[in-house]
Amino acid sequence: MPVVRFSVTDEELKELERKAKEEGTTVKLYSKNKSLGVESSIFTPKEALRRALIKYTKDDEPFCLPSLYTDEEWLEMSKSIGTAGQFGKAFFVYVKDVDPGKVEYVDGGSRGKRARYKVL
Repeated sequence: MPVVRFSVTDEELKELERKAKEEGTTVKLYSKNKSLGVESSIFTPKEALRRALIKYTKDDEPFCLPSLYTDEEWLEMSKSIGTAGQFGKAFFVYVKDVDPGKVEYVDGGSRGKRARYKVL
């Protein structure tokens, strides 16, 4: 996959970080979506958290990100944002640093492949 890089000033980076945080995504995904004219995506940490809070309660077993989406939606992920790993990392950072106190990381699953989370 080709890599595109660009330079920004410190002030521009702060603005990109602020806007990405508002949309519940990373600077990388925010920049990509804005550059390509994508208005919104269901594959943002903010949307995944919203879905988790609707679907699960604190009494439920831990969940992983694919359980928040239909099979068709999850297959669309690679076309939308790249790899599931990128999305998983963005979700981890979002629930830990941006919107904490609603969902917590539990573990990497039985095979250490998919992170599991629990609603608080």
